[in-house]
Amino acid sequence: MPYIWLTKTEGENTIYPTNLPKLLHTMVTHANGNTAFILDGLEYLILENGFESVMKFLSSARDYMITKGSILITFVGEKTLDDHQLAVLKRELKELEII
Repeated sequence: MPYIWLTKTEGENTIYPTNLPKLLHTMVTHANGNTAFILDGLEYLILENGFESVMKFLSSARDYMITKGSILITFVGEKTLDDHQLAVLKRELKELEII
């Protein structure tokens, strides 16, 4: 599966943005030692689900990816989250700086 589109429109390779369990299940079932998941649209997930729910999802996804030998990469602008939220995110996930 080359991509999953987070959208409220039904179609091929789409997942409703509030269906975090389905998104997690899809990621886990496709994960193996050669898989990298790039999650673009973290802000959209937070808008649709709330910060705490998305952090629980990311924590679970991170744990599954570690056990499957896969990686999860997500992008977030520092201005998107407040200081507390950004600190929580940085505590849960390893930060990579992009120059």
